[in-house]
Amino acid sequence: MYLHILFNYLDEEPPKVTCPSAKTEHVVDTEIWSFVLKPAEVVVSDNLDPSPTVIFSPESLTISAAFIGSTREITVTVTDRSGLKDQCKVQVY
Repeated sequence: MYLHILFNYLDEEPPKVTCPSAKTEHVVDTEIWSFVLKPAEVVVSDNLDPSPTVIFSPESLTISAAFIGSTREITVTVTDRSGLKDQCKVQVY
């Protein structure tokens, strides 16, 4: 005789995401490039979901002389399979 027990856990704890500190980009004259935050720079964890979804918004920033003196942000949103979320922001100077 076998006894099968199924456990369903109610996930009430959102995932956790930690962003790196602010980034400073240097621009020379007419240079233009895309700044991309690498997934390895973000620390993600969740109590039940081993692979929560990570979204970067925007996915990249265009860096140029027009960018000088302004601050922009990339928002990182993490969602676990229960739909719980956490966010952090990275400022790019």
